[in-house]
Amino acid sequence: MSEILIFAGTTEGRKLLEALSGGIYDRKLVVYACVATDYGKDLLPPDNAQIRVLSGTLTEEEMAELMTAHQFDRVIDATHPYARAASENIQAACAQAGCRYIRLRRESGVEEQEINDSSSAKSAKNKSCFFEDHEAVVSYLNQTTGNVLLTIGSRQLDKYTRVTNYQQRLFARVLPMTEVLQSCFNLGFSGKQLLCMQGPFSLEFNMALIRQINARYLVTKDSGEAGGFGEKYEAARLTGVTLLVIGRRFDEAGISLEEVLDLLNNAYGIK
Repeated sequence: MSEILIFAGTTEGRKLLEALSGGIYDRKLVVYACVATDYGKDLLPPDNAQIRVLSGTLTEEEMAELMTAHQFDRVIDATHPYARAASENIQAACAQAGCRYIRLRRESGVEEQEINDSSSAKSAKNKSCFFEDHEAVVSYLNQTTGNVLLTIGSRQLDKYTRVTNYQQRLFARVLPMTEVLQSCFNLGFSGKQLLCMQGPFSLEFNMALIRQINARYLVTKDSGEAGGFGEKYEAARLTGVTLLVIGRRFDEAGISLEEVLDLLNNAYGIK
C-alpha cells in the first residue's frame, strides 16, 4: 500500500484533491490531506476509501510523527505562498521522517515586479503600489485619506489597527467563519466594516464592492491567478482606485499543479 500526504491550504490543493478523487486508478494508493480548519475540510472532496481528510493545525513535531507513522512516499506542500512558517515546518518534518518533499508552487500575479528592500512603495502607471510587508502598507495608508478595501484575509488584520481611524476607514473582506468573525470583533472591526464571504470573486463583484464602500484603495497580496489577483487588479484599474500590493518575501521554488499531476500520474497511474 502506497500513501501520500498533501497539505492542502490553497485553491491548488483543493484542485489537486479533486483531480485525485476522480482519477485514482491504483487502488493501492491512499491520499491523506491536512487542512487547518473544519471550514477548509468542508471545501474538499468528502472522505472515501482512498482520500482521508484531517483537520487541525499541526506543529512540526506532530507533522513528523504523522509522517513517521505512515512513511509517506511523497509529501506535497500546497499551503499558501505567504505561509512561510508552515512550509518551513513541513520541510523540517520531512527531513526528520525521511519523506520526499514536493512544493506545489502558485504562479505570481505580478510579472517582473521587483520589491524594494527598503519597504517603500513603487508606483506604476495603473496607480498600483508595491510593498514588501503589511507594516509598509500601514505606514503608507497613514499618509492618505479615504476608504480602504482589505482583501488580505483575517490573520494580519491586527497590523491594520495602527491605521488612523481604522474603524471608519477600513473594510475587511474575510471568510464567513465564527472564529474569524470573533477575532475581527476583538480587534475593533464590526458592522459594515466586515464583509464576510467566500470567493472566488468576479471582476464585476469586486467593482461593485469597491463602489459600494466608496473605496479609494484596495489592499491585496500577490496571490496569483488562483487567489483572484487578476480580478482585483483589473477592478482597481477600471474603478480608478489605487491598488496596494504586498509582494512575496522570498523566491519560491517548486512545481506547478500540472507538473504535480504529471508526476503522480507517472508514479501511480492518475489521470
